[in-house]
Amino acid sequence: MSALTPRLLVTDARGAQTFYADALGGEAGMCLAAPDGTVVHAEVTVAGVTFSLTEFGCQPSGDTDPQVLLHLVLDDPDTAAARIVQAGGEILIPIEDRFYGKREGRIRDPFGHCWILSKDLEDLSVEELQERMTQSMG
Repeated sequence: MSALTPRLLVTDARGAQTFYADALGGEAGMCLAAPDGTVVHAEVTVAGVTFSLTEFGCQPSGDTDPQVLLHLVLDDPDTAAARIVQAGGEILIPIEDRFYGKREGRIRDPFGHCWILSKDLEDLSVEELQERMTQSMG
């Protein structure tokens, strides 16, 4: 796992592990459960990045947005977004080419977590980014 590993709090870690692996084109890793069946640690690896899931601890309330926004760079964010929607997620911001050199959008998965799915299109300098932002928002 990387030095900073996001851990998503979910109510169905095994289901979430399968969902994320399938929808994001990744692989499900280890899954460790307490004697009562509560999943304490499950891993998913997508595009060389590993994150974990747990049913142990405080859970998202479901009636407010999560306090974490995950940004995942993929070769094909469009396909990942389509798979997430097909599995019950929703598009919050459509996947499109953006002025800042990325193809990206924002989705909410069926577990309530928000993701930016992104693909790099251009490598821009800070000055180029600022110029484009000024043009786009000015």
